[in-house]
Amino acid sequence: MAYRGFWDVPRLLLTQDAAGFWILDCRFDPERDEYPSVFKLYYAGFDTAAAMSIYENHNAEIVAGYRGEIAFAALEFDPSRRKQVRIAVGPRSNRAVSSPAAA
Repeated sequence: MAYRGFWDVPRLLLTQDAAGFWILDCRFDPERDEYPSVFKLYYAGFDTAAAMSIYENHNAEIVAGYRGEIAFAALEFDPSRRKQVRIAVGPRSNRAVSSPAAA
């Protein structure tokens, strides 16, 4: 997992699972003077170099990969909050959305 913008947890993450690379984005909202309670979720494909480019540059391709939002409360970080994150996708299941991504 690659990340930037660490506050209490990473606020911009590049993660990987069997479906490919994912970007989770929770940017600071200066108008509200706080972080939102949701992460925006973007699909970044299977190619490592392309996913890193989208993550590092936040280029126009990220918009095409938009998949929705995930409530902060649905995320479960590992104890270090830097290696792995799980996302609850249903009332009884968790989906591991990250394993270490090449950074």
